[in-house]
Amino acid sequence: RAARLVASSLSQQPSTATRMLPAQPDGSPSWQLGSLAFVVGSSSSDDVDARKAQRKARNRKAAAASRDRKKEQLELLHLEVEKLRSENAGLRRRLEAAGLSTAE
Repeated sequence: RAARLVASSLSQQPSTATRMLPAQPDGSPSWQLGSLAFVVGSSSSDDVDARKAQRKARNRKAAAASRDRKKEQLELLHLEVEKLRSENAGLRRRLEAAGLSTAE
């Protein structure tokens, strides 16, 4: 049997006392520790597999979005580098035209 943490608003005041709660509709025992309620019961492997598959799908989608954002940021940085190189070359030409040295 696995213990599942269930968000509970049964107690608004924090308490360190542990107390038993009424049995869940499926007959699983439960108890409360402070403002947290715990339910003891067996999750079916189908539920666990479904949650795991959903988590994997969400993670896959988030990873793809992250890669897309990173690719876009890299493209913007490349554009910025090209712009700065062009600006730098123009400034060097102006210096040379004014008769000043552009020694590197």
